[in-house]
Amino acid sequence: MHAQIVKPIGSERVEDPLLTPVIEYVFDTTMCIGKLLMADILRDYKVKFVFGYFGGVTPFLANRFDVTYQMLRGLNFVKDLKANPTEYLKNIYVDTSGDKSQANFGAALELLGPGHILWGSDWPAKKDIAPGIKAVKDLGISDEDKTNILGGNLTRILTPH
Repeated sequence: MHAQIVKPIGSERVEDPLLTPVIEYVFDTTMCIGKLLMADILRDYKVKFVFGYFGGVTPFLANRFDVTYQMLRGLNFVKDLKANPTEYLKNIYVDTSGDKSQANFGAALELLGPGHILWGSDWPAKKDIAPGIKAVKDLGISDEDKTNILGGNLTRILTPH
């Protein structure tokens, strides 16, 4: 899944040629994941959703999802998801979108683990794919995990079981 590029969430407030793709696209993706979570789709269905650009800011919000959910459940203000939100958020897959930021990889690895990260180029926006591949090769994870991110994970999820 890629963010809505025509009138993404919040576009009526921003309408800026830089801020729309940098900020609004990632929040549009994040909101989509949040809506799937709250509709119990990430819990109840075995669909392999792949989200662009590390799933927006979802990996950075993981702890906030759990802490806020627990607080709101204590007030009976939010429905019972049957587990912390991160238990279901871990069911998604994300692509790297040609990113080379170790912080972005770190947050995704912490929430999802290497088995749910797929290398992606974000082409044609990022025409030079070498830095994105190098970023994966420079990660402090096993060579097997690097190989899987660079293609093995995609092969696995697309291969019928």
